[in-house]
Amino acid sequence: DALHELWQFKNPVLLEAGPGRTLSVLAMQHPDRRDGGDAAAVSSIRHHYENQSDVEVFCHGIGRLWLSGAEIKWDTVPHGGRRRRVPLPTYPFERHYYWIEAKSGSSKKSQEPDPRAENSGLDNWFYVPTWQRTPFPSEIHRESRQQDAFWLIVADRYGGGRCLKAKFDELRLAAGFVCFGEQFVHRLDDSFELNPGSLDDYLKLFRELEGRVEGSINIVHLGSVKRDDKKTAYSPCPVNQNFGFYSLLQIAQAIGERNVSIPIKIGIISNRIHEVTGEERLDPEMATVLGPCGVIPKEFPNVQCFNVDLPDNLAIENLPDEMVAAILSEFAGPHQSPVVAYRGRYRWERRYEQVKLPKAVLPGTPNEQTEITRLRCGGVYLITGGTGGIGLAMAKYLARVCQPRLVLTKKTPFPDKSTWRELLTAGDTPARIVKTIQALLEIEKLGAQVEILVAESSDREQMQKALDGVFGKFGTINGVIHAAGIVRAGLIQAKTKETAESVLAPKVYGTMILFDLLKKANLDFLILFSSITSVSTPYAECDYSAANSFLDAFTYFANAQKRFHTLTINWPGWKEVGQLTELETLPGVEAWKQAALEKAIATEDGLEALKRALNSDLKQVIVSPESLDHLLEQSRVPFDPAMYLSRIQDGRRTLPRQGSQKDGSEQPSNEVEAALGEIWSSVFGLERIGIHEHFSHLGGHSLLAMQIVSKIRSLYQIGFTLREFFEAPTIAQLGSVIEARILAEIESLTDDQARQLVSHQ
Repeated sequence: DALHELWQFKNPVLLEAGPGRTLSVLAMQHPDRRDGGDAAAVSSIRHHYENQSDVEVFCHGIGRLWLSGAEIKWDTVPHGGRRRRVPLPTYPFERHYYWIEAKSGSSKKSQEPDPRAENSGLDNWFYVPTWQRTPFPSEIHRESRQQDAFWLIVADRYGGGRCLKAKFDELRLAAGFVCFGEQFVHRLDDSFELNPGSLDDYLKLFRELEGRVEGSINIVHLGSVKRDDKKTAYSPCPVNQNFGFYSLLQIAQAIGERNVSIPIKIGIISNRIHEVTGEERLDPEMATVLGPCGVIPKEFPNVQCFNVDLPDNLAIENLPDEMVAAILSEFAGPHQSPVVAYRGRYRWERRYEQVKLPKAVLPGTPNEQTEITRLRCGGVYLITGGTGGIGLAMAKYLARVCQPRLVLTKKTPFPDKSTWRELLTAGDTPARIVKTIQALLEIEKLGAQVEILVAESSDREQMQKALDGVFGKFGTINGVIHAAGIVRAGLIQAKTKETAESVLAPKVYGTMILFDLLKKANLDFLILFSSITSVSTPYAECDYSAANSFLDAFTYFANAQKRFHTLTINWPGWKEVGQLTELETLPGVEAWKQAALEKAIATEDGLEALKRALNSDLKQVIVSPESLDHLLEQSRVPFDPAMYLSRIQDGRRTLPRQGSQKDGSEQPSNEVEAALGEIWSSVFGLERIGIHEHFSHLGGHSLLAMQIVSKIRSLYQIGFTLREFFEAPTIAQLGSVIEARILAEIESLTDDQARQLVSHQ
C-alpha cells in the first residue's frame, strides 16, 4: 500500500536510508511503477560486502540526488578543515541545467556522454590483450592473512593441495580441505570428498560449513591446475570441465541455494592458460573457468573471484613459502584486473591496449578496395556454422572478392541443392529455409561454388566425414572460419549442465576436434569467432563467456604449434545478422535486446574489421565500437536487476490459451494458489493465468523466475530456491510444495512456539 501511494507522485526521487539497494530494486519493480514517470532511486549506504569508502558512497548519493533535481543544503555540510570553492569551466557551481534537452520519451541515459563517441570511426575499434607487471599485494599490505576468514582449499583433480593445507595450519588459519571423489564423504581427518559433477554434494559441503564459519570464506580453487599426461592428440575430454568450470558453477549454485550471504572470495588457481612471456607451455582446456570468474560476482554480489595462473614448473605440492604468501595476499584487497599471472619472480595483470589496424589498400583493385592478402582466387574455404547470419555474410564477401569454392557446415539437415529453386516457389517452404536458399543462390551468382554439409562441429565422426568429403572433392582446404556457436542466456542458479554443455560444445569441443583433424592440412589461416563477452563477462552469460574465453586462450596455443596462422576475433553484436538479431525477445527483458542492438555494428563494418584483422599478424583482435575502458568500467558496476527487467505492461493483458480448460479446473482451489496466481500475473503482466499452465509455455525465463521466487520468500517467509521453483513450474505444483513446506514448519514448532504464534495472529 505504501508503494502504491508513493507511485502516485510524478517523477519521484527515492532515497534508500539503509545499506545496499534491495528496497530500491523492489520499489522499481512494483506494478504501479509505470504511473511514476521518470523516477530515480538513490542508495546512501554501502552494503557490508562492498569494497568502497562510506564517504565515497554517501557523496555519490548526494551527487545523484542533486542531478535528479533535489535541493541540497550545502551550508549544512560539516566545515572541518580548510575549504575553497572551485568554479567549473565556463559557469559557476549553481543549480542550473546546461544540457541539451532530450526529446520527449527519451531516458536520462541520453544525457550521458556516449562512450561510442570516444571510439568514433572504425580505426579506433581494435584492441589486443597485454600484460602489465604489478606489485604483489603482499608488497603493499604487510598483514594480509585475514585471520577471521575460513579458508577452504579445493584440491586439483589429482588430489594435490594437502601441502597447502598444512602450510595454512602452520599459519594458524582456520582451513578445510576438499578433494574430488565418487560421492560426498566427511572424513575422520575433517577433510571432505565430493563428486565434482554433483550439485547435491556441494550443497552438503556448504551445509557442513555453516556451523563453523562466522566471518567470511576464502576459497582456494585448484581444480584448473593440470599436470603432464600421456595423451598425444589434442582432443576434447568433457569430464575435465567438472574440475574447473562445472565445479565453480555448482559452488555458486550451492551458495545461492543455501542463501549464503557472508562475503566469499574465490581464488581460481590455474596453470598453462595464459601466454604472458611467449615462452610458456600452453594448454587452454581449463580457460573456461574465466567465464564464471567474471560472471559469478555479477550474479552473487557477496562473492568476488579472481584467477591466478601459476608458472608451469611449479607443482602444487611443492609451492615455496613465498608463493603461498603471494597467493594468500591476493585475497587481501580488490583487484584492478581479476586475471593475474605469476611468471618467474614477477606478478602480471591482464590489460587491454588499443591498436591501429590500417586499411590495406591494394593498387589495381576496383576503387583500390581493401582486400585480404591471405585469400587465394578460387581457394577452398570451410565455414562452420556457415548458414547462420554472420557465416553467410562472410561467404558472400568471399564470393565477391575471390570467387572461391565454399563449404558451409550446419548441424541440422538442409534441402539438397538440386531442390533449392523448386522450394523457392513452393508455398509451404518455411520462411527461414527460403531466406537461406536465397542467400546461397546470391552467393553462387557472385561466382562462388557452394556446398552445404550437415555436421555438428563437436561430433568428431561427423566432422571427419565432412573434411574427408572436402579433401576428396577439392583436394585441399586453404582456410577455415570457425563461426559455429550458440547463446543460451540464463542465471547461474537456473543453469543446468545440459544447457551449459550445449553452449560449450561447438566452441570448446568443436575447436579441439577441428584443430586435431586439420593437423596435416596446409592452411593459410584458421579464424576463430569469439565474442566480446569473454572480456566483459556479462550477467546471465556464464557459459557463453566461458566458451569464448577458451577460444581466446586457444589461439595462443595454436600459434605456438607453428602449423598455420590462427586468429581469434572477439566480436560485438551485429545489427543486421547473427545471433543477436535472431534472438527471440523474452518477456520482461525486451529493453535489453534493443539496447544491445543500439551498440551493435553494421555488417559492412564487421567485414571491414575482418579484413584489417586478418591482414595483420596478430593472434587476437577485440573489436569494440564502444570504448573498451568504459565497457570494462561498466562491467564492474554492481548489477541492478531493474536494468534488465522491463516495467510491467500498462494494464494487464489477456492472451489466448490453446487447449485452456473451461470446466473450472484452471481456477485456484485454495488461498495459496490464489496468492501465487496474483504473483504470476503481476510478473507476467497477464490478467489471468491458469494453475496448470507451465512457466516456460508462458515465455518464462530465469529473470522472471527470480522475481517470483523473491515474492514467494517475502510473502511466506520461507527458504525457497530457483531450483525448487523450476522443479514445480506450474501454480498448482508450486502451491503443493509451499503448502507442504508451511505444514512441515508448523509441525516442527513446540507447543510454546505454537501458542506464541497464535497469540500474535
